[in-house]
Amino acid sequence: MDEPDVPQLDPAADPIVIEGELTQEDWSAWLAVWTVRVRARVPAWKTVLAVVLPLLAGVVLSSVLSGRHQPLPFFVGVGAYLMTATLTQRLFRDVSRPASEGYFLGRLRMELTSEGVRTVRDHGESWTRWSAVRDVTRTDTHVFLWVDPISAFILPLRGASQGLDAKGLAERIRALMGDAAPAAPVEYVASHRPTVEPATSAPDEAARPAGFLRALARRLLWRVGPEGGAASSDAVIACCAALALAVWLAFDRYRAGEGAEWYLGGTGGVAWYAGGLLLVAWAAHRASAREVHFRSVLAAMVGALPLVLVLGLSIREWGSPPWQGPCYVLLAAVAGIHLHRALVATGRPRPGALTAAVLAAALFAWGTSKAWVQSSFWYDAYDDADERGDPVADETLLFEQAARIDDAAARVAPGRPGRPDVFFLGFAGYGEQKVFAEELKLTESVVAKRYRASGRSLLLVNDGRDRETHPLATVPGLRHALARMAERMDPDEDVLFLMLTSHGSDDPELSVSNGALDLSGLDGPELRDALDASGIRWRVIVISACYSGAFIDQLADDHTIVVTSAASDRTSFGCGDDNVVTEFGAAFIRDALPGAASLAAAFETAKGAVDERERAAGLEPSSPQARFGKAIEPVWARIEAARSW
Repeated sequence: MDEPDVPQLDPAADPIVIEGELTQEDWSAWLAVWTVRVRARVPAWKTVLAVVLPLLAGVVLSSVLSGRHQPLPFFVGVGAYLMTATLTQRLFRDVSRPASEGYFLGRLRMELTSEGVRTVRDHGESWTRWSAVRDVTRTDTHVFLWVDPISAFILPLRGASQGLDAKGLAERIRALMGDAAPAAPVEYVASHRPTVEPATSAPDEAARPAGFLRALARRLLWRVGPEGGAASSDAVIACCAALALAVWLAFDRYRAGEGAEWYLGGTGGVAWYAGGLLLVAWAAHRASAREVHFRSVLAAMVGALPLVLVLGLSIREWGSPPWQGPCYVLLAAVAGIHLHRALVATGRPRPGALTAAVLAAALFAWGTSKAWVQSSFWYDAYDDADERGDPVADETLLFEQAARIDDAAARVAPGRPGRPDVFFLGFAGYGEQKVFAEELKLTESVVAKRYRASGRSLLLVNDGRDRETHPLATVPGLRHALARMAERMDPDEDVLFLMLTSHGSDDPELSVSNGALDLSGLDGPELRDALDASGIRWRVIVISACYSGAFIDQLADDHTIVVTSAASDRTSFGCGDDNVVTEFGAAFIRDALPGAASLAAAFETAKGAVDERERAAGLEPSSPQARFGKAIEPVWARIEAARSW
C-alpha cells in the first residue's frame, strides 16, 4: 500500500509543538466542551416541546386516572426520573472513558505548521491538513481542533513548548491555518468567564451566543454548560427570578382561598429567601478560588428555582405528611445534582465549591428554622354573604352529624381482651385555617403507628376545604363521639388518646368555627363533663392552642395525662396557613414522639426545641406544660412496653 502524501515540515516555519501525555483529565475536558456543542445544536423550541408536552400529558392522565386532582405522585415520579436519568448518564459516562494504555491516551507529540497537524503516538502517527479542521474552541487549560461534530484534537496547554496561554495558542493556530481557516466562526469557551470571539478580528454579531429567549429557555430547562453572555446576563437572572416569584404568588393565592386579601408583609420573607440564594452562590464562587464566576452560579440556581418551587409547593399542598419529608429530601438531592452539573460544566469537577454551597444551604435552612419568616401575601377574608350562610342547609348539616359520628364509630375496631389498647379521638376546632386539620391527621398517623392504634380512631374535623370526609367538630359532637368510643373500649385497660387543636383564648376556651355555622366554643368544664359522662377512665389529652395550660387544672387527675402547647398565660405559635402543623405539633408530634423512649421523654425534647426556637426568634416562650397522673403512669408504661411485642 502506498504511503500517504505527508508534507515535510519546514523548520523555518516555526511550528508549534505540543508534547506530553494525554490523561483522563484531558478526556473530561473534551467531554465537557463536546456536551455544550451537542446541546447547542438542539433548537430550544424542540427541547421545550420535549419537556412540556410529556409534563402536561402526565398531569392530565394522573388527574383523570385518579378521579381527582392529585399531581403529587406525578411530580414525585418526575423527580425520581430526573435523578435516575442523571445517575445513569453519569454511570455510562464513567464506563465510556478510554483506556489509559489505549490509542487515544498516553504519550503524544503534535507539530502544528502552516501545512497542517502531524500527530505522533506510541502506536502510530497521522497527518491532518488544516482544511479538515472545522472549529477551534478553548478553555483555560486546553485548545480543541474539531474535525467534525464529535471528533477533535486535544491540545493541553501544559505541553505547549512556547508557554502560550489558551488565547495566545488559539491565535497562533489561526495564523497557521491562514486561508484554510473555516468560514464558520470559531467558538471559544472559557472555564470560569465564558467569552465568544469570531474567527477574524472584526466583530460578527452572528458569532455571538444564542439570543435572550434561547438563553432563558436553557436556564429554565436546567441546561448547564460553560456559557457566557446572555446565558448569565442580568436580564436572564431577573426573568427567572420573576417567574419564580410568580409561581410563589400563584400557590400562595391558591392556599388562601376565595375572598383572600392582599398583604405586603410577605415581602420580607421573599427578601430573606433571595438572600439565601445569594449566600449559596457566593459560597460556591469563593470556594472555587473565584474560578467559578458568581453570576454563572447564580444564573444556574435561579433558573432552576421555578421548577423547584412548583415541586416543593406541590409537596407541601397536596402531600401526605408521612411522605413529605422523603419527597423534600429527593427534591433537594435533584437540586444538588443540578448544582454539581453546573459547576462541573465550567471545565472540571469542583468538590470544594459544591461542598461550600451545600454547607451554606444547610446554614441558611438552619437559620430559617430559627427565624420567624413570614412569606405569605394573601390571607383569608369573609364577606357578609359568607357570614350569613344558608340557615336551612346549616341546620340540616348539623342534624346529620350524630348519624355520621355513629357510622364512623361503628368502623372503630374494638379493644383486644387482655391487652391494653390505645383509641384515638381527634378534634380540629377552627375550620378557616387548614393547619389544624393537617395537624390532627398527622397526630392520628403518628399515634396509630407508635401505639398500634390503626383502625381505632375517630376524627372530628372543621375544615373549610372539606365538610364530607369526617364528621364536623362541635361540642355536642365531641360529647357524642366520646360516648360512642367508650362503647368500643374496655374501661379497665384501654386508654383514650384525645387530641384537640385550635385557636385558644385566655377565657380559657378553644375556638370552634366552621364558616357560617353558628358553633359554640369548648371550655374546660364542658370538656371534663363530657369525658366523665362517657365513662372513659384512662385518658391522655393533648391540647395544641394558645393559653391551653389553663385546661390542666380542670382536666388533670390521677387517671389522666395532660399535655398542652402553652402555659395558661402564654400564646403558642405556628398556626398560620403557611405551616403544615403548628410549632408545638411539629416539635412534639412530628419530630419527638415517633422515636422517643416514652411520652414524657418526647414532651421534654419538644419543650426544649420549642423554647430554643422561640427565644432565637425573639418571641416570648410559650412554655409547654404537662402533668402525669400517678395512677395512669403504670398503665401507660404497659402501653409503651406493648410497642415491642
